[in-house]
Amino acid sequence: MARTRLLRCSATLLLLLGTALTAGLLLAAVDAALFHPLSRVADLLLVAVGGGVGVSALLVFAASVVRQARAHRSARPRVAALEIRPGVVEDAVPRAFCVGVFRPRVIVTTGALETLTAAEVAAVMAHEQAHVRRHDALRLLLVRALADGLFFCPGARQLAARLATLAELQADEAADRSGLAGAMLRIDGVSAERIDRLLGQRVRWRIDAAVLARGAMVAIALALAVFELGSATGCARHPFVADGIVHEDAPLGALLLTAGAAVLLISRRTLVGSLRAR
Repeated sequence: MARTRLLRCSATLLLLLGTALTAGLLLAAVDAALFHPLSRVADLLLVAVGGGVGVSALLVFAASVVRQARAHRSARPRVAALEIRPGVVEDAVPRAFCVGVFRPRVIVTTGALETLTAAEVAAVMAHEQAHVRRHDALRLLLVRALADGLFFCPGARQLAARLATLAELQADEAADRSGLAGAMLRIDGVSAERIDRLLGQRVRWRIDAAVLARGAMVAIALALAVFELGSATGCARHPFVADGIVHEDAPLGALLLTAGAAVLLISRRTLVGSLRAR
């Protein structure tokens, strides 16, 4: 359990560190674009590249939040249409899940009630209630959105996926192990890792070291970019107050910010498309 917490905290910390550094890069780029003269290469790089990274990360994060929120919202009427009594939907596939982000509800299918024993149903419901108490739907929505926003950071999505798995394993701790293990053998979409752990087998907590190393290198590079470019352009010493007013180069700075973000977003879509095609 201690190793589970350590891994969860480490993955969360890396995602938050990347987010904080990206936000710092965006603020420095906006400062340089609006309040400083774009007379040096460092200024232009900070605005075009740093601003492009920051703006595109912000847009992707916001789009991910909206997309996930819509998916959760659209699930409610579909569940309501199949609900034969509170918390039970007509479906032959044995499943149990939560619906909703801010006010989640536990839903179980008729297939699960017909297939599982009373002890197994109780264990499954205890597992789902643990998700509700821990607000896992909201936490994982934000984690996935952060990982999407850090699309340029290697390993961000792998870390988010691992955090989702750890959330399932922690919810398992709230249920009777034997009953939940028996239920999982018949419930659709359960990972072998969870079944092995409930049956008492040791599970090795592993995230690819190369993934962590690449993510850490990107975080370090972002930190250097924020501080070095911020110092070179004067943003670190005099943020937002270079001349006390918006600089005359602000239109050019805004154009560079927009162009940098557009290039990164287009390249991201092209890269994702090529990976999916493979």
